[in-house]
Amino acid sequence: KGWRGAESKLGVPADQLQRLPKDANDAEGLKAYLGKLGVPETPEGYEIKPEEGVEADFPTEAAKWFYEMNVPKNIAKGLYSKLRTYAESKMQASEEKFNQAADADIVALKNEWKGPEFDKNVELARRVRSTMGLSTEETMEVERVLGVKRAAQVFSSLGKMLGEHRFVGGEQAQTRFSMSPE
Repeated sequence: KGWRGAESKLGVPADQLQRLPKDANDAEGLKAYLGKLGVPETPEGYEIKPEEGVEADFPTEAAKWFYEMNVPKNIAKGLYSKLRTYAESKMQASEEKFNQAADADIVALKNEWKGPEFDKNVELARRVRSTMGLSTEETMEVERVLGVKRAAQVFSSLGKMLGEHRFVGGEQAQTRFSMSPE
């Protein structure tokens, strides 16, 4: 009868009551309190797994941050999902912005290098990339840093320098062994 009376005064059964830590220095009390709220005992307890397309260390780092800040597991999973979605949307927006700038750069290059000059310069740039042994990914990184237009200009200029050298040494008449413009 006394137990039921106490429960009616407390409003909930005893197993649903939460004891607060004595003070800020009560580590065991704080750990028990946070455990009841859903904070795991280790960062691995958040069980955040890396997904495809996400850097493998990001979920591990996020779990460490959540643990340091005593974030309950259910909140951490939701927050991680929001962070991932936000990062993906930022990356997509960045990709779209780059693609728009690249399209504008190509139009500018076509205006600058009119007609067959455009194809010639693009081929020179392609040859430089293959001669230097740059992979497609490395070339894309250069384009991201310099911009598509500037990267094409640089590679094309280097391509022109890779051609055969001209004779330097005065105004002598052409011999039959000289190079034709072609």
